[in-house]
Amino acid sequence: MAKIIEIDGSYGEGGGQILRSALSLSLITGKAFQIRNIRANRKNPGLAHQHLMAIHAAQQISQSQAEGDSLESKDLAFFPGKTKPGKYLFSVPTAGCMPLVLHTVYLPLAMAEDRSSLIFEGGTHVPWSPCYDYLEHIWAKEMENAGISISLKIHKAGYYPRGKGHFEAEVFPSKEIQPCIKKQRSPLTKLHLYCIISGLPEHVAQREIGKIQHGMKELGLEDFLETTILCYPALDSGNVLFLAVHFQESVAGFTALGERGKPAEKVAQELLKSFRDFWQTQSPLEERLGDQLLLPYSFAKQNSCYHVACITEHLLTNAYIINLFCDGKVSIQGETGKPGFVNIQS
Repeated sequence: MAKIIEIDGSYGEGGGQILRSALSLSLITGKAFQIRNIRANRKNPGLAHQHLMAIHAAQQISQSQAEGDSLESKDLAFFPGKTKPGKYLFSVPTAGCMPLVLHTVYLPLAMAEDRSSLIFEGGTHVPWSPCYDYLEHIWAKEMENAGISISLKIHKAGYYPRGKGHFEAEVFPSKEIQPCIKKQRSPLTKLHLYCIISGLPEHVAQREIGKIQHGMKELGLEDFLETTILCYPALDSGNVLFLAVHFQESVAGFTALGERGKPAEKVAQELLKSFRDFWQTQSPLEERLGDQLLLPYSFAKQNSCYHVACITEHLLTNAYIINLFCDGKVSIQGETGKPGFVNIQS
């Protein structure tokens, strides 16, 4: 019997990414794992609804077996089965982030022999997670560059606290994952601001757009800016600003969430700060995308190397998990909190 991979869930940033990456890697490599101290560094440690959904989604697409998959559990054993493409519904009764569930299952399904049709119900625009629009305009485009085709369509937004959002994803089989070589930033081609409002007056969006326009003018980038107001149907009212940054050879995305009592101008200011911090680095990739690319490029047929705007604990932790399953494929050059290089061996 093959040795079970032992994972310390408190390693590094100690969040749910350890679990999600482990599930994906287990399905792809066929290696079982045991994870202890799940989300030990979080305010509410153990498995929450969205983490259970990730586990059950991995089981659903593969008939895998799990032990310890219960709410607030801090230990889990996972024994992978064979991934089977098909039609699947993934639903969580809270505002748990469903884009992160997609992140768990997309790569095993893309490496299967047929396409899969997926429906997600839950949170789509929630704190501390990629929003749906980031998936569509940033993540899916970079996946396409890697040779992984994923089409997305949203029907309803899901905000905190009740969620109940709804989007669909079609994952097509990938013949071969292409490597990523992005060592420097290419010229800027477009800045596209998406102002998302649900159940709120349009003047909220107009105030946010005005603040962003002023900020881009200060940076000398006003001629690159396009704006779109999106009015998604939703159970709860909500407001999200999302900025898609298009370069000739890469993309980057930035998000700021509105909340009750927060002025529209403050939401815009938060977005501008995130963009300015990235803009000053001259890196082709922002920190979140640099993290999300580790997993697919670990299975490319050739080596990958890219420059990322910030080496985060999240990135380092993700690299640690991948190296447990893939024998030290990933190495990172640079200091935590500063720009650096990611190298991935084929």
